[in-house]
Amino acid sequence: HVSLTNTDGCDSTVFTTTTLLASDTTYLTATSCNPADEGTVFVSLTNADGCDSTVSILTSYTPLDTIQVEATSCDASEWGSYLTVETLASGCEQYTLTTVSPTSADSTQITSYTCDPGEVGTIVNVLPGSDGCDSTVIEYILLSDELVVNATTTAETCYGDRDGRIVITDVEGGASPYLYSIDDVQYQTDSVFVNLAPGSYEVLVQDSEGCSGSTTVVIGAGTYHLLDLGQDTTIAFGEAVEIEAITTLTDPEAVLWEPAFDTCSTCLTLVDTPFYNTTYMLTLTDEEGCQVADTLEVTVTRLERVYTPTGFTPNDDGVNDNFTIYTGKEVTDIYTLEIYNRWGEPVFKRTDMPLNDPASGWDGSFKGAPAPADVYIWWARVAYVDGRVEVVQGEVTLLR
Repeated sequence: HVSLTNTDGCDSTVFTTTTLLASDTTYLTATSCNPADEGTVFVSLTNADGCDSTVSILTSYTPLDTIQVEATSCDASEWGSYLTVETLASGCEQYTLTTVSPTSADSTQITSYTCDPGEVGTIVNVLPGSDGCDSTVIEYILLSDELVVNATTTAETCYGDRDGRIVITDVEGGASPYLYSIDDVQYQTDSVFVNLAPGSYEVLVQDSEGCSGSTTVVIGAGTYHLLDLGQDTTIAFGEAVEIEAITTLTDPEAVLWEPAFDTCSTCLTLVDTPFYNTTYMLTLTDEEGCQVADTLEVTVTRLERVYTPTGFTPNDDGVNDNFTIYTGKEVTDIYTLEIYNRWGEPVFKRTDMPLNDPASGWDGSFKGAPAPADVYIWWARVAYVDGRVEVVQGEVTLLR
């Protein structure tokens, strides 16, 4: 301690305590690419208080950094090994060993098919790549297998229906998809052809390579039935016409006459008396439902044949002794025949006269005595087969 006297003459004592400070040590690490720098180095330093401090530096050895690089090149002048040295920020050097080897050839193989034997073979194409290397394309061209076409047919249902079918059931060989044709003009993807007439067809098939194959098929016709009603004809009014059907369909399932006949709707031979021009049509149906038809045109000539002599000689010589009305087949009845003299007096009258019978006519008598030679007036009511009734009249001369 220290004793001191102040200005007043008094003594004062100062006690000083001194403490020993511990040594200050700092630890550091470092790396070096120099083997001689490896180890620990201590550095002593004096601080502001006059005390010593110690810095410990531990240096580790870092060997040279070498990088291996593998590369390829199409350029033979670049093939080999190359060493490059680069100084890093740490001051150490980095070694790079680059090895350049030849690039493997780029080869592509493809296979295609052809229908032409002259095109079969191998084609080699060498193409430059974007990296300067060539690539090789090898194309093997092979002959396509022959296309074998299998098809079935369906005959037309009835003769003339034109509803036959062809179905290509299978194609052997070639490459799908396939196209199909029956005329070598229009090709389709559908393997079914419909609404075809009977006959022979060549079915053609093309595959995706343009190769083709074919087969020939036959569509059968429906059963043909003959039906003939004969030649068109002309008849006189009141005459009958006989229609006889000549047909190969001897046992039809159905018979249809137009116009219909009530007498025998299933007969193949008919007799009719048409009053007007008539078209007869017969349709026959077989057990398969197929039909055959024919028509017959009958022209009716309306000749209303009512004949009377202009004169007669009632002298009993057996020639032209009576006056009567003569008719054709179109007349069915003579309801009344009346004859008058020039004064209007009736000299003969008869009803329901027989047709074309001279003996039923006027014999030239009046009231039991011979009538005088003169011109007489007659009229009659005549009925025809179509139900019409007409009044006809005329003059007749009685000769003596």
